Amino acid sequence: MCFNRDLKQFLNQILRENQNGFCVIEIYGPKGSGKSTAIKEVLCTGNTPYQTITFSRDNLCPFQDILSEQMEGTEDEQCTTALSRLLQQNKVLVLTDVEWCTQDHMHMIARVLNYHKIHQYPTQIILEHNNIEPLPYLKTLPITDSFGVEPISPNVFQSYLKEHFKDSKQNQQLFQQIIQIANGNIRHF
Repeated sequence: MCFNRDLKQFLNQILRENQNGFCVIEIYGPKGSGKSTAIKEVLCTGNTPYQTITFSRDNLCPFQDILSEQMEGTEDEQCTTALSRLLQQNKVLVLTDVEWCTQDHMHMIARVLNYHKIHQYPTQIILEHNNIEPLPYLKTLPITDSFGVEPISPNVFQSYLKEHFKDSKQNQQLFQQIIQIANGNIRHF
């Protein structure tokens, strides 16, 4: 059973076709549907260098990991410069949990992307978020491709159980506990 096969095929194709071009990909779907795992699997399988930046409600400076101590200027200028330099290293930039991205950070990302697009710099960014439809405020970005992941049906778990485990009451109970622990995300086990 291959989870998110369509997403993986989509990413492989888009990243391969735009290896030296400009692409900004929006990946959306419910939390726990395996988006982040599928993205990482595609990048690792293809030996594609990448950098992940994760947004959250508590992270005030998600770009901290890409800043260097020698940088001068305001925090916004430092982040803009660091983000642009990172993209010039031919790495895929993966921004996860973008629904938590602040408006200021979104404007900064838009400035960097527009600069790279105008100057035709190779740029590959994946924007991943946990909404069931595209985020309206991402329309300010030059998104080139978009993919929505459907929620995983509980029937998928039951068919997985039947395919790979002996049909017994003990296995059914164990499998239900695994699903609870995994918080509905079959990729966690």
